[in-house]
Amino acid sequence: MRNVYILTEGGQKIGFGHITRCLSFYQSFQEIGVEAEIIVNGDDSVLDLISDKCHRMINWIDFQDSLLSEITKDDLVIIDSYLAPLSLYHKIYQAAGVAAYIDDERRFTNYPGGVLINGDIHASAFDYSGSSIDHYLLGPKYQPLRKSFRNLESKKIAKDVKQIMITFGGSDPLNLTPLLLNYLTENYPDFEISVIIGKAFLNISEIEQGKTERVSLIYAADEKMMIKMMQNADIVITAAGQTLFELAAVGTPLIAISIFKEHHDFTLAWEKTGFIEYAGFAGDKDLFANISNSLTILSEAEERGKRSDIGRKLVDGKGASRVVKFLLSLCTR
Repeated sequence: MRNVYILTEGGQKIGFGHITRCLSFYQSFQEIGVEAEIIVNGDDSVLDLISDKCHRMINWIDFQDSLLSEITKDDLVIIDSYLAPLSLYHKIYQAAGVAAYIDDERRFTNYPGGVLINGDIHASAFDYSGSSIDHYLLGPKYQPLRKSFRNLESKKIAKDVKQIMITFGGSDPLNLTPLLLNYLTENYPDFEISVIIGKAFLNISEIEQGKTERVSLIYAADEKMMIKMMQNADIVITAAGQTLFELAAVGTPLIAISIFKEHHDFTLAWEKTGFIEYAGFAGDKDLFANISNSLTILSEAEERGKRSDIGRKLVDGKGASRVVKFLLSLCTR
């Protein structure tokens, strides 16, 4: 094997979820002495995440010919994208020695040959029969998380709910953070609230107007800080997405809000596991009433403890390692 390329995207408009999970693959390659390069179609808001990694910032979708000219049969290519067309997947499959695709919601019905990775809770229910995939890695056993989320101690469940954490990832395109913060401070004045402000937030001044003595604002938290905040929180209110897997690994009960339509089925599947409370879509008229109802349900320590156990049994944080070992085994055949 000559090169490992990890192709992904991210930025202010679409968030950092793809990049975050691709970093887990990058870390897993590094751990076993394999160099990889992350190639990102995005804006400067992602640079802090990848600045110390081997990376390039290029629009590899619009300028695919340049990318394809580099890929050889000695290379391994991983694609994690909601934007790349199916035609590009086929071209990469033809050009690379091993091609692997991250798929969340059965984005295409006719993937080319290669390896399909879907670490979602409901992945095994998807019908991929129209694809030519050679190998399937399905279910949370293969969900990529950064190495800090492995081998964590069991979550300590407090008797009473005191600490609430709000996080919507690297960006907050629907301006939910200040709305939720104001709702909580007005209706739950005894809560200690920690607000994670991502690198691509455009509404920081509005969030800061909601600051009180019981509200802590954490700016651009790094990986270790995020884990510490998750461990300290009794309940987290978050956008549905990659964060749900991280919170499951930590064992922190949560209330999820769907920001993107494609996350609805994903979040319903999580709800069926018994781990999360689902408050609905960001624009739902009953959103805050649903959040209030979920907070009541999660007020009982026994309930939070049960959910914590469910999350940790579902996600052990070792998915990226499993995927990388499997992909490298194909390169040696």
